[in-house]
Amino acid sequence: MPDHRYQYLLSVLNSNNYEPTEETKKSHDEILKYVKSISELPEMNKLWEKELKELALSLEFYGEPIETITKLFKTYFDFEPKTNHFYVTRNWDKSGMCIPAKNAFYIIASWNSPKPNIRNIIHEIIHAYIDEIELPVSENIKATINNLPEEVFSNYKKAHTVVYESLVRALVVYLSRKDKDIEDQKFSEDDIALQLPEKYLQKLEADSPNIISKEYLSNLTI
Repeated sequence: MPDHRYQYLLSVLNSNNYEPTEETKKSHDEILKYVKSISELPEMNKLWEKELKELALSLEFYGEPIETITKLFKTYFDFEPKTNHFYVTRNWDKSGMCIPAKNAFYIIASWNSPKPNIRNIIHEIIHAYIDEIELPVSENIKATINNLPEEVFSNYKKAHTVVYESLVRALVVYLSRKDKDIEDQKFSEDDIALQLPEKYLQKLEADSPNIISKEYLSNLTI
């Protein structure tokens, strides 16, 4: 069965100029060879030169949003992820991803907006912050996950993923309500279907922390 695209990107971004490293999957060696062969095609250089001007114009839209996002995390988090060097790019798919490489995180924002998708970028950066923290899983959380419809749970496959994804979504909404420079965010239908994001948000708003710390997250339960 083919791996998820996340796994392939993880190997590509952890490779050394598309050569395998300790961080790449052995089963992806042939994929890396293929990607490297494509990168060496003369036509790729021509394509890059053609797209370079458009890329430069697109990047002009990112300056102010990235400054706003940087300020958001410096204001509301009292710690930084182990790796705090981020690259932001865009995905051809509607969903975003945060891919950890050895020395950087790659924020792959979804391709569903002509402008920088601030919500998506914040979402993925929060993953970089909380994924290294062991979140408590209460009986209430377990019961909620066990009662999720199969069509909802199957999108995430693991209870661990549901917990972390739910808290990330709750934090996006919570922080947007705290910070005047970020447009207020609302839960999507997918967020509501997960159930836990709304419960986490209720807890966050009841606690109303001005600063998000590792200690707070390590004890955050519902």
